[in-house]
Amino acid sequence: MKDVNYRPDEIEQDLIEQLESNMKENITELDLLTQVMLEAGLELSLAIESKEIYGKEVHFVADNSLVACFNENVDEELIKKLSKYEPLKVIFRDSSSR
Repeated sequence: MKDVNYRPDEIEQDLIEQLESNMKENITELDLLTQVMLEAGLELSLAIESKEIYGKEVHFVADNSLVACFNENVDEELIKKLSKYEPLKVIFRDSSSR
């Protein structure tokens, strides 16, 4: 994630546009998944399977312990499909659902 700690005197109106995405440039989905797993308290040794569902890459950690999709514009159709896996936790990109 981008560093977003600013002092009040550093904030200007155009800063909001720069913070639209909180992801660092050149970050991979594996980087994001690793961070999410650590924050969720999951061991990095758990099995990870990636599948393409409706044209979006979806990562399954330890079967259905964690399901993550970092694509933009995730639609209701994909969400309904993922719910059929009965995941314990689902993670989407902040701006994915529109």
